[in-house]
Amino acid sequence: MENLDFYKSIRNLIDEVITKLMALNDASRLKKMVERSLGQISNQLSTKLSNCKANCGPEGCDSCAADIIYDSIAKMNDYANFFGNSEDDEAKRDFLREDMMKYINDNNAETREILIKKAIEGDI
Repeated sequence: MENLDFYKSIRNLIDEVITKLMALNDASRLKKMVERSLGQISNQLSTKLSNCKANCGPEGCDSCAADIIYDSIAKMNDYANFFGNSEDDEAKRDFLREDMMKYINDNNAETREILIKKAIEGDI
């Protein structure tokens, strides 16, 4: 249940970032918002990954969703790189909104499968 709450809080943080980005038009404020917000999310994911490795070993395990955490960290880094290399503010907002919504939906499906597996195995 703790993992579900963690992923839900991450999803909520990403939703907040999307909402805030939609209201920004200034390029420097947009860049600062993305770097700050995605940096915080990336740090939380890195901490979760470190905890997973401490409990399961360096290779992680399927039940704690280490692959999802790795993917999430990579995705946050991809967004930061995109924002650092793109000049078009409208394209940044559109790309981020669309890609994050798709990523959130995919992530929800993956975490749901993990939770179902854990429930069937009696680990919850």
